Amino acid sequence: MHLGTMPVYNSVMAKLLSCADYFNEELFNTVAKEFAPETLNVQDVYQEFLKYSFIEELQKGFFRMHPVYRKYAYETLDSDLMENVNYTLYRHHMSAAETEMSSIIIPFHLKEAVRHAKAVMEIEGFVDWFSSLEKKYYDVGFFTFWLSQLETAKEHISGILGPSHPDVSTYYD
Repeated sequence: MHLGTMPVYNSVMAKLLSCADYFNEELFNTVAKEFAPETLNVQDVYQEFLKYSFIEELQKGFFRMHPVYRKYAYETLDSDLMENVNYTLYRHHMSAAETEMSSIIIPFHLKEAVRHAKAVMEIEGFVDWFSSLEKKYYDVGFFTFWLSQLETAKEHISGILGPSHPDVSTYYD
């Protein structure tokens, strides 16, 4: 799990992907295209990643970054880079949600988009975006999903403004 034992390109990608909870080859390619050196052979590095112990396999080709590694890697990234990576991940997940046909995968991408949006958006922008997102994707099938996302949004707003701030209830409405 130590970055020093990895080839330099793998180490760079590991640090960049530490902002993601989950990734698959499409997300890996998106991040590599945006941030990795042009000389990087993305396919080779992706195959190497699948061998490393800091990745845990999940269903449907998604892989989870090991939480201990993510915590360590987060500490090695500067805040501007983290913001840029989070913005790229937000865009990726929104694009995937908009093009996905499966009602099973859409909530995954929306949940990840919300998580990354929290890291890059100001509170007013986040509330406006979240409201439009809810209107666009809300239906009976997503009711339980939206309840959990609403709680996530409320916690985020309270965390930034403070639970006793007078605007908190306005944003909740």
